[in-house]
Amino acid sequence: MSQPPGTPLRSFLDNEMQAAAEVAEAAGRPVVLGDQTVEQLTKELGEAAKAATLDMLSVNGLKHSIDVVFGQSLLITGLLQQGNRVSFRNGEESIGLRDFLDPALLLGTPVAVCRYLFSTLLRAPTAAFWVAAIFALESAVPDSPEGSDLISDVFWWGLQLFILLWMLRILFTALLRDRDSVLAESIKEACLASSGPGRAVVAVLGAAHCNGVKQSLLQGIE
Repeated sequence: MSQPPGTPLRSFLDNEMQAAAEVAEAAGRPVVLGDQTVEQLTKELGEAAKAATLDMLSVNGLKHSIDVVFGQSLLITGLLQQGNRVSFRNGEESIGLRDFLDPALLLGTPVAVCRYLFSTLLRAPTAAFWVAAIFALESAVPDSPEGSDLISDVFWWGLQLFILLWMLRILFTALLRDRDSVLAESIKEACLASSGPGRAVVAVLGAAHCNGVKQSLLQGIE
């Protein structure tokens, strides 16, 4: 356990994954860490940054980055694209946009983000460096000068959007889409090892992973 009960970091870095693991262990149930290792995540971030950078240098690559970010955004918020229309996934059990707008979730988000970043810094300093570097690059872009002409303003906003797209492409690929596949595969393996029908496997996931993992699991049985 990363932060055992009674340790100084426990109250600051407590989380639902840790709480669920302790309950399972107390009940004598096996606990499986289904996520990537720190080394794998660091490697994925580097590869995602390289791929995103190369894609942003061509029109087709730029379009691909937009498709990745747009598609992942729809998946996270439980929206469905049908042709040129975007709608809610009516009748499906999934995390939706309304869930992310829950007041309690919104109030707890700053604390959750701080805990996530701090725990990442402790366990994966290299991965934390990559994330910090991505945000530092975006913040390094100078503000639009006062009194600038229309062309300068358009160029500045275009540069901001370009960097934002590059950032989201990296984060959505390495931290969400690829990890969704890893988590789904881990759940499949746990189900196969659970000794057949009638047995239950409890998966504790972050909200942003729920729809992607569900989609991966359902695609695997179709």
